[in-house]
Amino acid sequence: MNPVIGLDVSKGESHAQALRKVKTDAADAYQLGELFYKEELEPYKKRGQYLMNLRYLTRQHESLTSMYVQTKFQFQAVLDQVFPEYHGVFGDLYSKVSLRFLALYPTPQAVLAMSEKEVMANIQRLAEHVNPSCWSLESAQKLMVAAERNPFKETAFPSHLISLELIINLLLQYQEHLAKLDKSIEALAEELIEFDLIQSIPGIGTKVAATILAEIGETLLLTKNTRHQPSKNVPKSQVSPFNFERFSHLSQRSFSL
Repeated sequence: MNPVIGLDVSKGESHAQALRKVKTDAADAYQLGELFYKEELEPYKKRGQYLMNLRYLTRQHESLTSMYVQTKFQFQAVLDQVFPEYHGVFGDLYSKVSLRFLALYPTPQAVLAMSEKEVMANIQRLAEHVNPSCWSLESAQKLMVAAERNPFKETAFPSHLISLELIINLLLQYQEHLAKLDKSIEALAEELIEFDLIQSIPGIGTKVAATILAEIGETLLLTKNTRHQPSKNVPKSQVSPFNFERFSHLSQRSFSL
C-alpha cells in the first residue's frame, strides 16, 4: 500500500514531502497501523481496461472535433465565394436543415428559381422534426431576401460548387460520428461514481469530466465509502474537492465533513 494513502493532512506539507522523498519506516508503519486499527482500508479496484476504453474514446472525440473545426473554416471560405448572404438565414449555420438545404440549392439562382411556398415546403421537409409553420415561413423569407441581396449573381468557378458539396457531406458525417462518440463516452463515464462528483465543480460538464477521468486514470478514482470523505482523497490528488486548492495550502485548516 502506498503510505501516502494514510497521510494525515493536518500535519502539513512538510510531512507529506517526508513521506514522498525520505525513507521513514516508523512513520509509515504508524500511519498504516492506524488505518488498519480504524478499519478504513478499502480494496483496490483496478479498472485499467475500462479506463483505457474511455481514454480512447475521449481522445478520438478530441481528434474528430479538431478536424470538424478545420472543415468548418474550409466551408466558410467556399461559402463566401458562392453564397455569402447565406450567413444568418438559419439560427445555426451548421444545423442539419441548413446544410442539407444548401447541398440541394447551393446558389442564389437555385433559390430564386423557386417560389416562397416551395422554399418553405423544402425547409419543412428537410427538418427532422415537425417545426412550426411560422418558423419555416420566416426562414423562407430570410432566404429569399438573402438570395436577392447576394453580390454574386452567377458562380464564377463551378469547382466551388463541387467543393461545397463535398465539404457539406463531411460536416454531416462528422456531426453523426461525434454524436455517437458523445453517447458512448457518457455511457462509459456514468458507470464511474466519480463522474457526478467531478461535474459538481462549476464549469465542468460531461465531456470535460469524462476526459479528466480518462486521462488521470486510477489516481483520483474513489470508492463508495470514501466518496464523501475528502480528507482521504486529498493526499492522492492534492486537490481539495471543496475549494479546488492544493492541500499544502490548507494545512492549517480543517475539513468539514
